[in-house]
Amino acid sequence: MSAVAPVQAGSSEIKIQTMCSTLDSIGVALLIVDRATRLRSCNDVARRLIDGGFLRLQADQLLGRVRADTARLHVAIEAVMRSPNEPSRTVALEGLDGAAGHSASIAPARCPQGEPMALVALTAPCTTIAPDRLRRAFGLTAAETRLLSALVTGERLAEYAERTGVKRSTAKTHLRGLFNKVGESRQADLIRRVMDDALLRSPWDGPPT
Repeated sequence: MSAVAPVQAGSSEIKIQTMCSTLDSIGVALLIVDRATRLRSCNDVARRLIDGGFLRLQADQLLGRVRADTARLHVAIEAVMRSPNEPSRTVALEGLDGAAGHSASIAPARCPQGEPMALVALTAPCTTIAPDRLRRAFGLTAAETRLLSALVTGERLAEYAERTGVKRSTAKTHLRGLFNKVGESRQADLIRRVMDDALLRSPWDGPPT
């Protein structure tokens, strides 16, 4: 877990770390904020969204990518903080392409010391991965990029070789290159590594300009 500030040491923090690690594995970003909307803790997926400019921090305060998103987030966080019985709220995030279904779910929480907190969760939908994004992420050659793009859509290595007119031995050489660069040794793990990456699967092109 990438923690801005641990909520509390001990068994409660271990539970939070376990939850964050689980959400990391399925590509869900989780952020824990206080009443002032200051970020207190987050998992690795959330940290990558912040580092990539998809979410922002200013003096530890959580901000959206655009001003309207910040307003929606803060209103929802204030609402769930106001009452422990407040149901979770979901807000569309325009800066994360809200029209395509990007949203944040905000729910009330309470840390072990009794300080009110809010949980903010974002899920990146599974979409087609742009080849150029794959190339940049792993430093691939053009041939390796074409092969990986085909594999993540479900195409078999033999099918790819036949469709593109590439010798199967050449395709296997490109596959070995992918293993080395992505850090996996099996084709299934290679595909899983790519498809489990929330940022690679998202249509978010980069930090705001």
